[in-house]
Amino acid sequence: MRGKKTKAKTKKSEVMYLDREQFRLLTDPLRQKVLKLLGTNEMSTSGLADALGEEAPSNLYYHVHRLLSAGLIRLVRTEPRRGTVEKYYEAVAKVFTVKPELVVTMSDDQPGQDDIVAAARGLMEDTLHRFASSVARGLFSQAIHRVPPSLAGITVRAPEDRLRDLGDRLRRWLLDLSRESDGSSGIEYGGLVMFFPTELGPAADSAAPTDGDAA
Repeated sequence: MRGKKTKAKTKKSEVMYLDREQFRLLTDPLRQKVLKLLGTNEMSTSGLADALGEEAPSNLYYHVHRLLSAGLIRLVRTEPRRGTVEKYYEAVAKVFTVKPELVVTMSDDQPGQDDIVAAARGLMEDTLHRFASSVARGLFSQAIHRVPPSLAGITVRAPEDRLRDLGDRLRRWLLDLSRESDGSSGIEYGGLVMFFPTELGPAADSAAPTDGDAA
């Protein structure tokens, strides 16, 4: 495009494992939404503001800067626009997750526990908002004969090695889902998966949990 400056395209990673500071950044619900949008689209700060219904784009500049400084997003291109230069960003990976060892370390102190709960709360609130919007717009009824939606809450009790295998398979499945999304065409579905212990007895063995591919 005439007048456009494009940076060299860097291939997006499939998975990025967050450190503690990066994880803490994503306890903010707005940053979670920004990172989600930039996971499938190249967008400018003004474009993010429009997509998120933010009346003051200046509020987003701070959050975009924090995500950029933390290495979670990157600048991909710039475009001259009305006497200024508009910057476009994308997420550096398709999936952002943490290794089990980091979650264990964080859960050993109160600030870490607060961060874990805050991150989960942000994800749940955003998912509930999108779910309610889907129902209100009649998408549930429209989808029932196309790609039926699912809604379930379950508790699973099984041998430890079996649950470890299920957890690993779940993480691989989530990564497969991320590979299917190219952000360019097709219909869009959302969801939230949480897999966590509600009761633990004595350890069956000393085997450490595997990292898997994503969480």
